[in-house]
Amino acid sequence: MLKNVVSKLLCPTCLDRKSDLTTHAFTERGDGHVENGVLVCRACQAAYPIIDDLLEFVRFPLLDQAALKQFEARFRPELTKASVSWEKAAKEAADSEAFAAQLKQREYFDSFAENVSHDYNAYHNTPFWTAVDALNLGKWRNFLKNGTWMLDVGCADGRSTFPMIKTGTIAVGFDISKNMIRKAIRRAEKEKVSHLTTFMVADGSFLPFKDQSFEYALVYGVLHHLPNPSETCHEVFRILKEDGIYFGCENNKTVFRGVFDLAMKWLPLWEEEAGEEPLISASMFHDWFRSLPVRVQCETKVFALPHVVNLFSNKLAYKFVSVTDKFFSLLPGIRTQGGLIFIEARRHGAAMSAARAGSA
Repeated sequence: MLKNVVSKLLCPTCLDRKSDLTTHAFTERGDGHVENGVLVCRACQAAYPIIDDLLEFVRFPLLDQAALKQFEARFRPELTKASVSWEKAAKEAADSEAFAAQLKQREYFDSFAENVSHDYNAYHNTPFWTAVDALNLGKWRNFLKNGTWMLDVGCADGRSTFPMIKTGTIAVGFDISKNMIRKAIRRAEKEKVSHLTTFMVADGSFLPFKDQSFEYALVYGVLHHLPNPSETCHEVFRILKEDGIYFGCENNKTVFRGVFDLAMKWLPLWEEEAGEEPLISASMFHDWFRSLPVRVQCETKVFALPHVVNLFSNKLAYKFVSVTDKFFSLLPGIRTQGGLIFIEARRHGAAMSAARAGSA
């Protein structure tokens, strides 16, 4: 965990926006990371372990209990010196049923991360997803500026994070799946970008980050997995700075969805563990953002079945998706019916200032 990310964190247990976290580093690395240690909320004393560079920044019932016991045994003297214990939290822990949705998503993506026959990395490296990601993440990467911070909500194994990495911008990624986050950390080390990244376990239902702490937020194929996507959208804009930008991608509510569903029954390419809103439209985005001072721009893309795109090489798939997108975007009535909907939403700095002045 990068040490300088701590100032942006908000305790997910007490949600006290005025409180800070104390870092107890047991072992550190030369690239600015705390390798092993613990974060403690000064308000409620909730403690969050950092184990082999991975911060588990979730409420106690969502912590990996087996790993936590091993961590306590490994660093018992250091934990005692820091007056840190999870004994009280274990006694007061809420019923795990309250976290059923999060636990279900974790189980699904943890198994996906380790599934040799249908590995997540193999899934997003198909010609179809390679082309889609290159067309959009490559474009969004150009927005990033030096000295800024980007949050990747539901980053999985860093699939969307790494293409966005740009010198001078720090990328923070989180996911509910510990297995996915562990893969992202290993990739960052392999690609020698650990000094520009930090990955942690966190819950997308509530973003455990302070108000206006990031210039950019990336929400790439995540909302349709969450129990209340509209609340998550509001959370994203809470953590964005003035003039900050939300980049997003979701499954579009298109009239052609039946064709895609039929093709997936005939030849399944992937499985989906969707939440309350498996399909999202531009009107839904506009409704969710209606009360926010934000400028929203939506467009749909991908008018070809992934089954067809996967017949090409990566290079040809990129050209094919690009050409078909350009062609169908010119056709009235069809341009809004692409399989995926992409959103860019900028938080108005002037509007936010005026809103605060009016409420003062």
